[in-house]
Amino acid sequence: MKRVLRAKKKIRFVDLVRPEFANPYYSHIGPQEAFGVFQWMVKTAEARASKRNGAGYGLYDVLSANLRGRHFRLDDIPPFCADWRESLERRFHTVLLSGLVTNEVEMWKHDNGISITGSRVIPFLHYETGRGMVRVCCNENITEPLDKIFKFSGRTTKRSYNEYHPEARSVHRIVLAVEPERYCFDLVYGYPKDSSEWRDESASIESRAREPLLDFIERSCKFYDGLLLPQVPGQEQRAGIKLQ
Repeated sequence: MKRVLRAKKKIRFVDLVRPEFANPYYSHIGPQEAFGVFQWMVKTAEARASKRNGAGYGLYDVLSANLRGRHFRLDDIPPFCADWRESLERRFHTVLLSGLVTNEVEMWKHDNGISITGSRVIPFLHYETGRGMVRVCCNENITEPLDKIFKFSGRTTKRSYNEYHPEARSVHRIVLAVEPERYCFDLVYGYPKDSSEWRDESASIESRAREPLLDFIERSCKFYDGLLLPQVPGQEQRAGIKLQ
């Protein structure tokens, strides 16, 4: 099936909070659109915060689906894990349906046309999905490798990344960070039954300039397949490690 690369798409914000959100068979919003919209929100929020000496004033709270006022920087926005569908849904609900959070959030939404009844053309690289079966196939092409990456939890790395803890080679989880200009997967590793965790830059992978999300996820899936030992049946069911 031929893929057609597009640079922008008109999005109705109400589609981000419908019950069938991210369902490839029924939703108007597939994974590539959802992440593209979220990255655009992160980028516009970061641009506004930079004019306020980097202070989020609630912007990073709504993008984290947590209104406790603890997210002061872009780095405070939590990455996505295996529950990426539910996490995106919670974040869009918070942005669109939380009511007044702070004046800064309201001004950000107003300036960028973000409202439950609004729509706008949003720039993000994506493959045209079309309708019917064409759309289903495209969404599955991105969903399957993305879910596969997150299911690498419990696997063992082929080599050690920690000279002080050479036996700490168990993958606790892989997370996806969404930044204004890139996506980045990080591998979090440690001992099988210990909460201590580490990361290593050589076990991380980031998107290239103007690389569509689908291409990046497919490339990342092959990257992590090459870093890990083959799956042992039942290995992902280890006790004592919180994988979510």
